[in-house]
Amino acid sequence: QAEDGIRDLVRSRGLGDVYKRQFLHNCQALKIKKDVPIIIESTADYHILPAIIMSEQGLNVKLINPIITKQYARSSIRKQKTDALDAALLAKIGMIHQDPLPSFSASREDIVIKKKMSAMHTFGKKRQAMKATLAKLKETFESLGIEDSPAIEALEKSLIGIDRAIELLEKEIKCRSDQSPEVAKISAIRGISKNSASLIMAYLSGRYFPDKSNLVAFAGLDLSVKESGSSVHGRRKLSKRGDPGLRNILHHIAWGLMMHNDQFKKIYEYHRNRGKHYNAALTILARKFLCVLYGMLKNNTCYDPSLVRIPS
Repeated sequence: QAEDGIRDLVRSRGLGDVYKRQFLHNCQALKIKKDVPIIIESTADYHILPAIIMSEQGLNVKLINPIITKQYARSSIRKQKTDALDAALLAKIGMIHQDPLPSFSASREDIVIKKKMSAMHTFGKKRQAMKATLAKLKETFESLGIEDSPAIEALEKSLIGIDRAIELLEKEIKCRSDQSPEVAKISAIRGISKNSASLIMAYLSGRYFPDKSNLVAFAGLDLSVKESGSSVHGRRKLSKRGDPGLRNILHHIAWGLMMHNDQFKKIYEYHRNRGKHYNAALTILARKFLCVLYGMLKNNTCYDPSLVRIPS
């Protein structure tokens, strides 16, 4: 009877409401004070609902990167993993790194937008793979003199449906991000479209970066370094620990800046004339744009071309 009652409650009010009520009841039982930091590991989608529930109640929620917790877990001699040990580890990390840990400030709308961005990027990659496979299949059929099969027609219709879904996702993201005043400032930069400005702000909404290097690292455009004494191990490469969808948008922005913005075009030509590959030169432009964007967002100013330093 109890299980039937829970099922009826879930059907009538939704699982989220049931979880929220039980979770808030547990928080009240623990008598958590609002000034006490609550450390949550950022793990896929599992942290989202409890983080939102607690932040909406005014609790001090802090997110921690799983890479940090793994590093601390590896420092232990014994290989043990339980819920109690994980909780104790998070508490220990929270006491040591309380100030640098970012606070959870994303709203429900911010999370929905980010999920749409992730879905759009995933579907875009799948679409490219499907189009390439379909083109090879049709080429094989034509070379062998075989007529198109119903399967090919079905695949073509599926691609049309995916194209439509990506178009709708992009439209919804753009409609939400266009309300941000920063979008107008970014799109005013010669070479950046309003669509790209909307997408970049959708990725950055609800996030805080202490300095520009954190923003560059968030995009995965920082360089990994392996040095010991005077020796350098291997070539310095991009860490690529950020979101691949964000890097894809930054690549398009860098291309537009290289084509239409005089300051960024001179930076591109400077590095190309010194033997840099065009992808490496575009990455440099993307990093430069992030630094400019950080200054604009931090100081709430518009783009100033005179502040873009051109190497000589």
